[in-house]
Amino acid sequence: MSPLRNFIRTQGIACAAINAVLNPLLAWLMNRHVATVSVLGGDGILADTAITCGVMSVLVASCVSPAVRRARETGGLAPVEDGTVEASVLARLPRTAVGLGLAIGAATAIVVGPAIAAALLAGGVTALSVAGFAMLKIVYTPVLGYAVTRWVILRQMLPARSDGSRRRRVAG
Repeated sequence: MSPLRNFIRTQGIACAAINAVLNPLLAWLMNRHVATVSVLGGDGILADTAITCGVMSVLVASCVSPAVRRARETGGLAPVEDGTVEASVLARLPRTAVGLGLAIGAATAIVVGPAIAAALLAGGVTALSVAGFAMLKIVYTPVLGYAVTRWVILRQMLPARSDGSRRRRVAG
């Protein structure tokens, strides 16, 4: 197995495990005072999923980016040039941890939250018990955490911009 694949697998599994424990626990703690959590609404599953995507992505990018940088500096990982569609999209994202986390968080919130809400509503589910909501988070947050970790690592391993352009700072 290549060092990059091994690094992605190790970091991704760690992130998935943390999220499989932390997110359901937070869901239970924040909602233990209610009987059910609605799919829609300001404090519902759709809103919670969007917040989870954003917060998780920023935290993952903030923790994983320095680890990638250290691994590159010590020679454990070599920069990659990849012509895949995924790499060309990732190379256009910010390199800073917070900027990258916000970009990935926004993208995943736009996709994951509505997909989960649509699936629940299509199945006739308009609310879940708090335990059911925690179980939902046990299912999707580890997968999301692994994916976000993978994207962060791949982005940090790619050149700054795949199209060769550079952003210029405007003084003032």
